[in-house]
Amino acid sequence: MKNNSQVASEDHEVEEEKCIEMIRILTSNYQNLLKESGGKLERIKEKCKNGHAPVKQVEILQLQIKQLKEKCKNDHAPAKQVEILQIQIKQLTNCLAIASLQIKRQAENELLLKHSLEDIRQGKKLIEEREAHNISSTELKETVPTSPQISQTHIGSGTREDSKVPNVSSIARLVSNDIGESSNTSQCPFGYGKKETKKKTTFAGIVRRVIQDLRDKRKKPQTLLDWRYDNANSDILHRRNRKKQLCDKDKCKASLMAIGPADLPLPREDMLQQAEDFVNEYYADGEMENHGVPELCKEERMIEVMRQLKNSGFYTLTEDELIWGARTAWRNTSRCVARIIWKKLRVLDFRHISDSNGMFSAICEHLEMSLNGGAIVPCISVFRERRPDLLDIRVWNNLLLAFAGYQLEDGSIIGDPASVEFTELCQSLGWVGGGGQWDLLPLVLSGEDGVPHVYEIPEKYQILVDIKHPTIAAMSAMKLKWVGIPIVSNMMYEVGGLQFTAAPFSGWYQATEIANRDLLDIQRYNLLEPLGRAMGLDMSSNATMWKDVVSLELNKAVLYSYTAAGVSIVDHFTQAEQFLEHLSNEYKVRGGCPADWVWIVPPQSGALVPTFHQEMIRYHLSPSYEYQARPWHKYGANRKKKSFRSVAWSILFWNSIYKKILADRKKVLVLYGTETGSSKRFAKHAVDVFSIGFRCSFLPLNSLDLYKEIMSSDLCLFISSTFGNGEAPKMAESFSQELKTRLTEKVHDSSCSRSWFTGLHYGVFGLGSSAYPNLAAFGKFIGSSLDQLAGTDTRIIPVGVGDELNNQKGSFKVWIQQAFLAAIELFHVSVSEEKLLNALKVKMDITKQDFRWVVQPSVERVSLYNTLSAVHDQSMVELTVIQKKNLHEVPGKSQVLLTDLEFPQEDSDEPSYETGELVGICPANKTEDVEYIKDRLLDSPPSDLPLLLQTWGQDVWADVDDFPKHVTYNELLTYFVDLKRVPSQDVLALCLTYATDKTDREILKKMVDDYQVYDNWRVEESTLCETLKEFPSIKISSAQLVGRLRIIQNRLYSIASAPSTGKVSLVVGVVDYKTPLGVRKLGLFTGELLQAKLGTKIPGFFRPANGFSCPKDISKPLIMIAAGSGIAPFRGFWQERSRRQSNRWLSVGPTVLFYGCQMSELDLLKDETDQIDNLERHTALSRAVGAPRQYVQDMLVEQGAKVWQLWQEQGGSVYVCGKISMAAGVQEGLETVLQQQGGLEKNEAKETLARLRTEGRYQEDVFGI
Repeated sequence: MKNNSQVASEDHEVEEEKCIEMIRILTSNYQNLLKESGGKLERIKEKCKNGHAPVKQVEILQLQIKQLKEKCKNDHAPAKQVEILQIQIKQLTNCLAIASLQIKRQAENELLLKHSLEDIRQGKKLIEEREAHNISSTELKETVPTSPQISQTHIGSGTREDSKVPNVSSIARLVSNDIGESSNTSQCPFGYGKKETKKKTTFAGIVRRVIQDLRDKRKKPQTLLDWRYDNANSDILHRRNRKKQLCDKDKCKASLMAIGPADLPLPREDMLQQAEDFVNEYYADGEMENHGVPELCKEERMIEVMRQLKNSGFYTLTEDELIWGARTAWRNTSRCVARIIWKKLRVLDFRHISDSNGMFSAICEHLEMSLNGGAIVPCISVFRERRPDLLDIRVWNNLLLAFAGYQLEDGSIIGDPASVEFTELCQSLGWVGGGGQWDLLPLVLSGEDGVPHVYEIPEKYQILVDIKHPTIAAMSAMKLKWVGIPIVSNMMYEVGGLQFTAAPFSGWYQATEIANRDLLDIQRYNLLEPLGRAMGLDMSSNATMWKDVVSLELNKAVLYSYTAAGVSIVDHFTQAEQFLEHLSNEYKVRGGCPADWVWIVPPQSGALVPTFHQEMIRYHLSPSYEYQARPWHKYGANRKKKSFRSVAWSILFWNSIYKKILADRKKVLVLYGTETGSSKRFAKHAVDVFSIGFRCSFLPLNSLDLYKEIMSSDLCLFISSTFGNGEAPKMAESFSQELKTRLTEKVHDSSCSRSWFTGLHYGVFGLGSSAYPNLAAFGKFIGSSLDQLAGTDTRIIPVGVGDELNNQKGSFKVWIQQAFLAAIELFHVSVSEEKLLNALKVKMDITKQDFRWVVQPSVERVSLYNTLSAVHDQSMVELTVIQKKNLHEVPGKSQVLLTDLEFPQEDSDEPSYETGELVGICPANKTEDVEYIKDRLLDSPPSDLPLLLQTWGQDVWADVDDFPKHVTYNELLTYFVDLKRVPSQDVLALCLTYATDKTDREILKKMVDDYQVYDNWRVEESTLCETLKEFPSIKISSAQLVGRLRIIQNRLYSIASAPSTGKVSLVVGVVDYKTPLGVRKLGLFTGELLQAKLGTKIPGFFRPANGFSCPKDISKPLIMIAAGSGIAPFRGFWQERSRRQSNRWLSVGPTVLFYGCQMSELDLLKDETDQIDNLERHTALSRAVGAPRQYVQDMLVEQGAKVWQLWQEQGGSVYVCGKISMAAGVQEGLETVLQQQGGLEKNEAKETLARLRTEGRYQEDVFGI
C-alpha cells in the first residue's frame, strides 16, 4: 500500500507534466502567431522608413502647421486667406492627432510582442531543463490527456480552421470561463480555466502563471541552522511566496531598511488569485482550529466571492474572515519579533465608517481598549477597504502617538527629527504646537472626501511615561519621556485580494525600541553624548565602552519606568526567547516561518540574545501588512505643483489687482434686521449677488457704525423682518425710532437738516407672515419713511414683500434680480443678465455647499446656557417647573396649563421682570427624534465631544456663521437644530441628491420643481424625521443635512404673574391638533410642557413687551380684553393692581376684563378673578348650548357706553391680548364704539385709534392665527 507521501509525490509529478505540456502547446501556437504578427510589424516599420507611415507624416504635418501659423501672423494677409489657412491648420491638427494615436498603438503592440517572446523563451528553457532529465517528448505527450477538437480563429485573419491540438485562442477562451457556470461549459484540460469572464487574459499572463506554478513545485526545502546547538529546521513554507524579494542573483539586499511602498491597487488577475488562495487557506486552516465555523461551505463561498469581485471589484469579508486574516497577516509579518501571541490580536471592525469624524471616534475606542489601564492589549482597527471609484481612507500619521519635530532657521531641530515633515504638514492644516521636545502631534485623518482633518488626541489617551533611572539621578534629571504604546498607523492590511488602507495596529514596546532606536539613534533624538556627559562617563575614547554603558543604563531606565508606571513592556532577552519558541511552533504547524534577521535581532546585546545565532529567511506571504506611500505626497498630485515663492508672488500680485478693481467699484451696503436669522440669510444672498459687479458689505441695523456706513455707500439695501403685529425686530428698534424722529422733524420743519439719508439710493425688502394682518409691516414702514426722507427719485425698486407662508424665497429671488438690474443700469456697470441669472442659481442653491464636522476633544466645552445666550442674543436663565395645573377639564379641547417656574435670582432684591413682559423659552426636540436622527444620518460625530461645523468656500474650510460652536452633537440636536419644522424646498432638493430609489427621486423632484406641489405636501406638516421615514432611500451625512437646517426659534409667552423674586408664572395653551390625514401634532414647547414632570429644567430668558405693561398710574381705569390663553398677561395686571391696592394710600381705578371663550367651562381663571373686589368681569360665550353666539367684540359694542366712559372720558387704557383674528375683530368693535358713543366718522375713529396707540393708551399683544 502506498503511503500519503508517495501518493502526494505522484500527484505532484502529474501536475508538473501538465504544466510542461501547456507550455509546449503555447510555444508552438504562439510562434505561429508571432510569425504572422511580426511580418505586419516589419511592414509598418519599412513604411516608416520610406516616409509613408505615421512617424514621417507627423514630422511633415508639424512643419506645415508651423509654416501656416507664421503666415497667419502676417497682418498684411487677406482676411479670406487667413481664414482658409486657419481651416487648414485645424484639419492638419486633427490628422496629427490621428497619426499620433496610430504610433501609440503600434508601440503598444510591439511592446506586448516583446514581453510575450520573453515568456516563451522562459517556457522553452524549462522544457529543455525537463528534457535534460531524460524524459523524452513522447513520454511528455503520453502524460497529457487527449484534447477535444477546438475551433481556432487566427488573429489578423477572417478565416477559421480546425486543429486537434489546443491552441492559443481556444485556451484563452477556456481561461475566461466563470467559476460556477453550467457543467456543459468547456474547461481547460490543464486546470487553468478558473478565471473571470470579460477579463482581458493575455497569452503572456497564462504562460507566466504556468511557469510560476511549475517553479513553486520545483522549490526545495531550505535548511536553517541554530548555530548554538547545531539544530536544523527545514522551511517549506517559502514555496508559497508570491512576491519578488529584494535580493537577486547579483547581490544581497537583506540589510535594506526602507523597502518602499507596496500599496498600488492590485491588478485584477492578482486580486482574483489572492481571493482564491485566501478562501482555500481559510477553509484549510487546521480544521478550523484558528477561527469559527463558516456559514457556507468552501465551494459556495468561493462562488460568492468571485461573483462579488466580478460585479463590483471588491467583496465583503465575513467578520470571522476579517479577524482570521488580520491575525494571520501578523503571523506572516517577517519583521515583527512579538508574533508568539498572534492568536490574541483584538480586531475592531470599523468597515462601516467612512468619514474622518467617525474614524476619530473609532480610534478613541481603539485607544481605550488597547491601553487597558496600562495592561496593553494588542489591537487592530480595520476601516473600509479600497474600492473602485472611491478615495482611500487613510490615517496620515506614521504612529498615532508621536512627538512633533520643529526645524529652526539654523537647521537645528527641537523634538523628534523623524516627525519634522509631518509636523510642518500639521501646521499647514492649522495645528499650533508648543515648540517643545515632547509635544504630541494631532491625528490627521481623511475619509471618503480625501481631505485631511486634524483632531487633538483626548488627554486621557495621551499616555506618556517619564524615563527615570532607579539609581542614576543624572539620567532622571534629563526629564526624558516616551509614549506608552506604539500604534503603527501607516501600513495597509492586505487580505484575499482586498486592501484596507486604514488599519492602525497597536502592541507594546520592547525596551530597545525606545532606548536604542528612538532616543539614541543619531537621526532621532541623538541623546548618546548628552547622556554620557550627564552621567560623567569617560568619553575620551571608544575603548572606554562609554557608549555601551549609556545604552545599557538607558534600557534599564526604560524598563524600570514603564514597570513603575504600570505600562506593559518587555526586555529584548525575553522577547528573543519568545520568538524562538514561536519559530519552533511554526515549523511544526506550517513548515516554516518568514523572518527578517536584521529586524528580529535586537539593537542591544548582539550575540548574547539567542536569535543572533538562528538562521532565518525572509519571504512574503498573504495576508500581509504592506508599507504605504505617505498620503501627503500623493494629496493633490493631479494638480500642477508650484513653488512657495511663485504661489506667494501670485497671491500678492492678484491681491493688489483685486484691491484696485474693488476700489473702482460702487459700494453697496446691505442692512438687515432680524429676530430669527431669516433676514440675515437673505442679506447674505444679496451680498453674493451684488458682489458680481459691486463692492459689498452688510451690517445689522443696530450697528454702531450704521449711519457712517450708510453715508459712505452708493446704494443701501434694507432687508428686515417684522416682529409681532407690525413692530420692529429687537435689533432694529433704535433704527425705527430714528426714522420716527426724522419724520416728526420733517413734519414740523420741512427745511430741517438732513444727514445720512441725503441723496441716498435705496431698496427695501420686508419679510413677514400673512398669518398677521399687517404683513411685513416694518419693512413697509422703512420703505415709506425713506420715500419721505430721501425721496422716491432715489429709490431703485419698489418695496418687496416676502410671505413666510407663500414662497418667500421665490419672492426674494425676483426682487433681488430686479434690484441688481436696476443698480447696474443706474451706475452703468457692465454685467450681463445671463451672468446674473447664473449667479442667482448658484449662490442661492444650498445643495452646492459642502459641510464637515470638526471634533475638538481638547477644546473646553462651552456651557449649554452660554451657547444659547449667544445664539439667541439673550441672557439665559434656568427655569424649573415647580407646579403645573390644567385650567379646564373639557374633553376634546386643548389643555391650558397654569405653570409656575422658579429661577436663580441674582444678588438683588429687585425682580427680574416687570408686569406684562415676556418669557422666552428655548424648547428642546423630543429625545426619540434626536436618537432617530443620530441613527438615521451617516457619519455622525461623537455625541459627547465639542464640535465645530465648517463649510467649504474660497478653497478653505471656514466655521459656519451663526451656528453654535463648541457644543456636543447631542446638545446640538436637542436644543439648536429644528427637527420639527417642515423641510423647506432647499432641504428637499438636498435630499433629492442623496435619494437612491427611483420613486423617491420622482416625488422629491416634483416638490422641488413645483412650489404648488410642495405647498400641497406640506399641509400634512411632516417633520424632518417623518420626511426621512417617508423617503427611506435618502442616505445623507449628518454634516450635509444639519448644516442646512434652521435653528430652533425661541417661543415668547406673556408672563402671567406680578413681579416676584425668583418665580414666574405662565398660562400656556397647548398646541394640539390633527392634520388633514388625522395625524396628531403637538407644539414643540407646549407638547414638552404637557409631558414635563416637576423639576424639569427649561432654558429661558426675560424680554420687554414693547410697552405692553401695566399702566404706572393705577388710579386710571384699565380695560383688559382677551380670549383663550390671551388672559395670561392680565393675570399679572390684576395681581399687580391688587398688590398696590393693599396700600391704603393708593387709589386704584376701575378694572374691567372682557373675556371671550366658547363655553362657561372654558372661562379660565374665573375662580381667581371672583376673589378680587375691584375687578369687573364680562364673559362672551361663542359656543354655549341654547344661547346665541357672542364674541368679545360684540360685548364691547354692547357695553359701549361703559367703554367710552372709562376709556375716553376718564383717560383709561385699553389692552388687548389674543390671537390675530380676535385682535382684528376687537379693533373693529372699538372703532364702532368710537363712532357710536363719540359721534366720529369711520376715518376719524381709525385716526383716534392710531393716536391712542401712539400715546400708549391702546396696546395689543397678539399671537398665532
